Amino acid sequence: MRLIDYDLDYLDIERRYKAEQLKPKIKLKYNFLTETFGGLQQFGFLENNYKFGIQVATPLLLRKERGDLGITRTKIVDVNYKRDLKFEQLSAKLRKVFNEYEVLSRQLNIFSQNIQGLESLLKGERIKFDLGESSLFLINARETSLFDSNLINNALYVDLIIAYSKIRTAAGLGFEDL
Repeated sequence: MRLIDYDLDYLDIERRYKAEQLKPKIKLKYNFLTETFGGLQQFGFLENNYKFGIQVATPLLLRKERGDLGITRTKIVDVNYKRDLKFEQLSAKLRKVFNEYEVLSRQLNIFSQNIQGLESLLKGERIKFDLGESSLFLINARETSLFDSNLINNALYVDLIIAYSKIRTAAGLGFEDL
């Protein structure tokens, strides 16, 4: 966005320059015809030894200047459209990354509840084992599913942190204040 803003600033300067080209050109001329020679200053016949003049020039129809100004205005409009498009692209990317973050956050919450349920099942299976109504195979199966769920939960947490970093990157914030 900053690069596009720099382009807009450059085009604004160019537009002002092209608008200045529409104004008439005025030249003031002052030239000495001869230099003063030693000892001749006291005589009055060399007092008007200079040429003075004003030249005013303007093109008759200004077609080229108006055309250049129109092209510059068109470029400004084009760059403004590009800037608007880039802004929409960046905001869509930010919304997409933020939605991914929200989805991962909800998944992490649901999976945390799932882990709590698996821990409850493991406790219940141990109680059943203590009472003699379960086997060690069922306890191992519950522990394995709990262990796998913890691994998936950790992976979701890592994905959530990555999604958070993508949000900060997409927003252009960086990581200075963390």
